Amino acid sequence: MSSQALSKLPTAAQDLVKSTFVGNGQLAGSGREADTKAVDEWIEKISGGSLVAPGGSLKQLDEALTPQTYLVGSQLTAADVALYSTLHPVV
Repeated sequence: MSSQALSKLPTAAQDLVKSTFVGNGQLAGSGREADTKAVDEWIEKISGGSLVAPGGSLKQLDEALTPQTYLVGSQLTAADVALYSTLHPVV
């Protein structure tokens, strides 16, 4: 995950991602370039408020996420923590 993507998140989300992942090398999942890019894309969506299409609802987001355990790959990434910290106060 790029520090530029991280800087776009609200401060509380940044702090949670940093405290969870910095130092253990798992900021971007598997380390594969595709995973790193996917984590950055999710963080862009999360920080930009574009998780739900215009006129859409959280139900649509729920339906898209239900079949997935993690947003990217097969382990917890910064994208998962960023989504949690952003949605937790709302839901």
